Amino acid sequence: SNNWLPGKRRGPAALSEPETRALFHLLGARRLQRIVTVHQPMVGINWDGPGKNLARRVAAAARLPMLPMRERRGSIGSYAGRDRNIPVITFELPQSAATMHPDRLWARYGRALLVSIGGSSLPPRASLGSTSSKR
Repeated sequence: SNNWLPGKRRGPAALSEPETRALFHLLGARRLQRIVTVHQPMVGINWDGPGKNLARRVAAAARLPMLPMRERRGSIGSYAGRDRNIPVITFELPQSAATMHPDRLWARYGRALLVSIGGSSLPPRASLGSTSSKR
């Protein structure tokens, strides 16, 4: 992004990391309508760029608070949201989500994920697989 600065949690230069270059090239090759990311453990829905209204709908569907945070220099949110004007929505999930069974994750956040990508309908008990093992 235009606001990248060196730091201990960043690469030595803008676009120095292979995964960052891959995302940069993907964003250059595609015309994206939005970007959805999942992160931990802040607990809420964050947005960058023109994503506030979408974030409000996603937060309502997820039953999570809106989580306005300051811009992270050099982040995908800064580059896509601020520099490219693409709505960026970040699901900030609780630490406990890391150990949840996929069916429970889907039951808890599936509707919100569909809202975030532009859909809104979901059967009430959609499942990713067997429900025999719950964590």
